[in-house]
Amino acid sequence: MGAAPYDVQSISAHLAGYFAGKKDARAGLTKDEQVFHRFGDWMCKHKKFTRKYPWHRLVEMWQYRALDSFQCFFEYFNAYLTNFGKNKCGLEDLFETVAANPGTIMRRRKSVSTN
Repeated sequence: MGAAPYDVQSISAHLAGYFAGKKDARAGLTKDEQVFHRFGDWMCKHKKFTRKYPWHRLVEMWQYRALDSFQCFFEYFNAYLTNFGKNKCGLEDLFETVAANPGTIMRRRKSVSTN
């Protein structure tokens, strides 16, 4: 049995390289990137840890609904963004899925509807 084609370690590795590149280039963080950096603190608070752990380790260790770690990350991150559905601006509100050739892409919405 091999590892799943996508897992939370893939996301973590990609983001680690991305943020290291931004740091090397001395580029500042966008608002979305700053929000993401608070995700790990939220995970520790949500799990009631007094010590900080890397967000990707928490996602791996506390999976739910029989989801793999890749899917679980998006569930936790959406819960973080929406405060468990109490607020708007979850992943569905921020991004739209667009069918394109040869595949499907995610695109940031221009604005979030308040309806």
